Amino acid sequence: MDVDADAPMLTACHWHRSRPIFKPATSYRWQKTTSAPNPYLAPMESKLRHAEDEYALKTTTPERKRELRDAIAQLRAEVGTLKKLAS
Repeated sequence: MDVDADAPMLTACHWHRSRPIFKPATSYRWQKTTSAPNPYLAPMESKLRHAEDEYALKTTTPERKRELRDAIAQLRAEVGTLKKLAS
């Protein structure tokens, strides 16, 4: 079982989306059995689009592009997980 070690669960539920360490999936996963989308899918896809848009800008520095490339790879993996697995 995954545990939020730094805050009580009720407190964490109110502000978890702003926390950088929050992950919308647990280590225990199973195949989705419904067509209902994960509630965290849309925000994650939005972050991915924002990162891809910033990466495509000509004004983005090479250092920032490296950071974005890593972030995009991670976001794509997380989006794939949220689409495929229930958690």
